[in-house]
Amino acid sequence: MYPNILSLISFLVFAIYLFIGVYILKLSPKSKLNISVMILSVMFAIWSFACTFYYSAPDQASAWFWYKVSAFGRCAYPVGLLQIALILTRNDKVFKKWYHYLILYVPALFFIYETVSGSFTGPGLVWINSMWIDIATSWWYSSYTVYFTALPVLSYLLILRWGRRSESPREKKQANIIVLTAIVAFVPGYIVNAVLPFINIFILPSIGQILALIAFLGIGYAISRYKFLRMTPDVAVDEIISRTTDMIIFLNKRGEIVNINEPAERILEYDKKEIIGTKWTILLPKECIKPVERKIVDMINENAPEKQYIEMDLNYLTQQKDQVPVKMYFSVIRDEYEIRGRLIVAQDMRQTEKLEREINAKEKALKEKEMLMKEIHHRVKNNLTVISSLLSLQSRYIQDDKTRSMFQESQSRARSMAMIHERLYKSDNLKSIDFGDYIGNLAEELLETYSLNNEAVKLNVDVDNEFLDVDVAVPLGIIVNEIISNSLKYAFNEDKKGYITIQFHRKDDEFVLVVEDNGSGMPENFNYEDSDSLGMRLINSLVEQIEGEMEVRSDANGTCFKIIFKETIY
Repeated sequence: MYPNILSLISFLVFAIYLFIGVYILKLSPKSKLNISVMILSVMFAIWSFACTFYYSAPDQASAWFWYKVSAFGRCAYPVGLLQIALILTRNDKVFKKWYHYLILYVPALFFIYETVSGSFTGPGLVWINSMWIDIATSWWYSSYTVYFTALPVLSYLLILRWGRRSESPREKKQANIIVLTAIVAFVPGYIVNAVLPFINIFILPSIGQILALIAFLGIGYAISRYKFLRMTPDVAVDEIISRTTDMIIFLNKRGEIVNINEPAERILEYDKKEIIGTKWTILLPKECIKPVERKIVDMINENAPEKQYIEMDLNYLTQQKDQVPVKMYFSVIRDEYEIRGRLIVAQDMRQTEKLEREINAKEKALKEKEMLMKEIHHRVKNNLTVISSLLSLQSRYIQDDKTRSMFQESQSRARSMAMIHERLYKSDNLKSIDFGDYIGNLAEELLETYSLNNEAVKLNVDVDNEFLDVDVAVPLGIIVNEIISNSLKYAFNEDKKGYITIQFHRKDDEFVLVVEDNGSGMPENFNYEDSDSLGMRLINSLVEQIEGEMEVRSDANGTCFKIIFKETIY
């Protein structure tokens, strides 16, 4: 009765080994790791199948036959386990080809040969306590004991070290599962199969293949619970499909849905079980079905490498018949002989279309604001021009030279501001102007305003084409206007020739403006910081407004204004 129970258990274990091995191989048939796990399952299955008949063998000859058959699994599994450990821990780089792994199996082949030839054991198999016991005293068996102990220990040490060194929580869990289940399986097995027989205690026959199932289940659980133990193309595909936000729909060659991902279920409001097996055209409005199918047929018939997919903008129908705008990419999956299936990747365009509408509305509003700003600058320029004209007209009727000069100064200030606003409404940039170009034009107009002979006073303009914000350009323009106006009015006698030099450059994060003349200079003891002159007070105030610093040098050889300020972002 006792051997029959072990035979039944061993046969059940045989079936479980094969089932797990086939299942793992199907997960990724091309993976070296999965193939190695399948090979290991076959080794354990052979061992278990042989023990099914070994336990209940009626005589020594039958028991000896099945004992020899079991050697093909029992002697090979330590190497199979080491092969898995090397692949899993990425220590298999020396094995470039599949047949290189055969080198590992040389010890296994040696022990299989010794078992089959009959020299492996000593006295042989003995019937003790209603079970067949292998009484082994040869040195071959001692070397085999070292072999089936050392290789599994080495394998699990490699896996343990790999798990501890890995930064991946998934790999750490995988290593822990495999090592812990191995300890639970192999420690009792080693005691029953090696330690107790060594001291002549025979409680159970060899049940290593039964206990090893615990370790093998640990490997299977690590694979099924944490996907594949190594990154394979199948893992990459599964990860991409599960994480993408696009709808992915797989079709067979008849156009029937065979699988969809979670975003497709959620967006289309279908349960996967409800939609699998239906024609994919259930997702299209009736009026779109024929045109879309025609495009697909044309693409398939064309069969050109550059036409591997077609792109269409469509509306999909949800289960509630609501329309969802999508951008669909429809491709055909082929092998070298035929079409195997079709793949649809569709992007939900509702949020995109909403954003496009918002962008269009904002662009429209921005264009309206730009037009409004240009109109404002235009009107400001016109108003300043009108003010300048009125001042010019009024100054003609003023007899007092001092008063007339004040009107002319105000006129030039208004004109300097009008020039800035004119440039703003004529350009695409409504916030800043090319100040270097502006200075040159302003200086030319001031020469004409004061009716000076161009042969008498020359302008030397050395400026960079730097753009300044209008909030800086306006006060700086008035400053330049005041300095040049003062030079033209007071620096040169009617018969004296001279020059006015204007420099404007950027230096790192600062701008430097220099206006210099070689005229007669300012009056002696003139304090520009405490002057009651309207022009100088205006210059000081505007320099302070742009947060700049001003240096003034004046002597008999002329006057130089140097203004340094930083770029200001408003």
